[in-house]
Amino acid sequence: MITKDQWEEIEKALKGSMGVVKFKLGDKQITLEKRFIKENVLVICVFINGKLDQKLGWPGDDYDPAIEPIWNKRSRSVYSPARKKKFIKIFGKRRVKQEIEDLDKKYEWHEPFFKTFVSMQRKYKKIEGLEFVRTDFVNL
Repeated sequence: MITKDQWEEIEKALKGSMGVVKFKLGDKQITLEKRFIKENVLVICVFINGKLDQKLGWPGDDYDPAIEPIWNKRSRSVYSPARKKKFIKIFGKRRVKQEIEDLDKKYEWHEPFFKTFVSMQRKYKKIEGLEFVRTDFVNL
């Protein structure tokens, strides 16, 4: 169980522009680093045993269910709200679900980064057996 003081230390490390936090979950070492993913976009990246493999988060052959409690879950509708509205206008409310079966379908995947500290903290507070190891500050 991670204490309130430890969460404050973690927040201090990850609120800055460059910070590193290390956790241990079973036999895995989880490292959170503040990094740029594109110009002027700073996120908290999640490394498992020192690796960042984005293929693991997409459902398919390479999917690893062990990342689910660690990575950020994302989803997106197949059809945008504007497109759904057009379909309803064309077919009507009742018939649209018969004509387009996947109207409300969503794609789901996991990403190895969090956009905010609060979203990461909310997810990591729920993980059973997560141990805080240490924080590092990178001075540039």
